[in-house]
Amino acid sequence: KRKVAIFLAYVGKGYQGMQRNPGAVTIEDELEKAIVAAGGISDLNAGDFAKVQWMRAARTDKGVSAVGQCVSLRMVIDPPGVIDRVNAALPEGFEFFGYERVTGGFNAKTMCDRRRYEYVVPVKAFDPRAKNSDDASPPFEFDETMRQRVNKILGNYVGTHNFHNFTVRVSPDEPSAMRYIISFDCSAPFVVDGVAFVRCVVVGQSFMLHQIRKLIGMMLGVIRGAWSEEDQLFALNTKESVNVPMAPELGLFLCECIYHAYNVRYASTHPPLSLENHRDKVETFKRVHIYPHMARTETEEQTMENWIRMLPV
Repeated sequence: KRKVAIFLAYVGKGYQGMQRNPGAVTIEDELEKAIVAAGGISDLNAGDFAKVQWMRAARTDKGVSAVGQCVSLRMVIDPPGVIDRVNAALPEGFEFFGYERVTGGFNAKTMCDRRRYEYVVPVKAFDPRAKNSDDASPPFEFDETMRQRVNKILGNYVGTHNFHNFTVRVSPDEPSAMRYIISFDCSAPFVVDGVAFVRCVVVGQSFMLHQIRKLIGMMLGVIRGAWSEEDQLFALNTKESVNVPMAPELGLFLCECIYHAYNVRYASTHPPLSLENHRDKVETFKRVHIYPHMARTETEEQTMENWIRMLPV
């Protein structure tokens, strides 16, 4: 058995999140089953995460997808071909990209210095007329002016803030409420299966439950005039409780777990831990699985339009 870090992608629909939970259907259950089937974990150790030193880098919530999840564990890597064997045993909507050998004390969660998430927003969410869509009106265009406005609002989140209003059940006095966001940027629009989207990409040290969905929810509320930018800044800087709307789970996925300090420290003895080696597979997985799933669900269930109708505007 060797200590390894494995890179994994999945579509989160139908799962109760990443983390194993008795009685729930989780990503970890599916992944472990496949690794056992592939001979990477012995039947003797199956079901015992402590024995194989199993640790996930990020707990993705119910319904949330990932293209850059990382799990560390002690895994049997012989005979060769374990990657193909695991993929053959995984369900549809999963892909095991590969693994790297890591130090014996490596922990995918504690050694991850930053995480990158992408939240994909349908362009119609920014259309002031989205509530009562009149097809005769000219189509809404997400132009550069709008992009800059969105980036200004997202930019207010950058830095260290007390994010107690952007999660659930965390008091403003708890140290865990203080979080550091490194960058938050919105892309130009792109189209998938007839649906126009923009990507909002956030990089931070770590995030709390529902935090990114609430950051996006507040941004959309400000853009749509339900709140002002002053309200946003107040929610970020007060110990008072402010009710912040939570954007749908559909648009969110984990892009990458970053191990900068680890890579620098062990550069001479271990290969760098990075998704770069799998970049083509990652982009293909997004294009084939993640974006079409979002476009299809948005079209069928009008997820974002229904959410917008709940805003107090």
